[in-house]
Amino acid sequence: MKLHWIWFHAALVNAPTTLLQTIHQGMDTNHSDCLGNTALHLAAYKGHHACVELLICYGAQVNVNNELDQTPLDLAVEYQQLHCVKPLLQYGSEVTQRALHIAASRGLTHILFALLCMRPTAIEQACRCARKHGHVQLANHLMKHPLNDELFCGVSMTRKAPTPPSIQTK
Repeated sequence: MKLHWIWFHAALVNAPTTLLQTIHQGMDTNHSDCLGNTALHLAAYKGHHACVELLICYGAQVNVNNELDQTPLDLAVEYQQLHCVKPLLQYGSEVTQRALHIAASRGLTHILFALLCMRPTAIEQACRCARKHGHVQLANHLMKHPLNDELFCGVSMTRKAPTPPSIQTK
């Protein structure tokens, strides 16, 4: 089996050890498929936190767009993978309009709070979008308690430098 097939399969099935082995065999962490998806896109979409962290630590670009102009963060938000949203934000993902719109329009409270923690200037925009899509209580909460809610504490405002996790290889 070709190395790039193993690479993408490992990202899809949450196999960080296999990802690490392919990195050691020379796989480019930013290698993309015919749709422009990198392994980071796939791991974020599937919610594989360990793979997301590993890929970032080994140089995967967090702000790369696929052919549909989606970043790994956009996919993590769209598929409600909060545990992947947080490290993507901590390691430098830019909060896109798409991610904000998805979170606000679907009423994804925890994800929206994490996004706004990194882009607080978008609170009014998020409130309008949430209200427009029937999430009035969420919009009202944001306007009354912007960035002071305990739910905002889930993501540090400080960006982290990636450090490789300890994963044992055979």
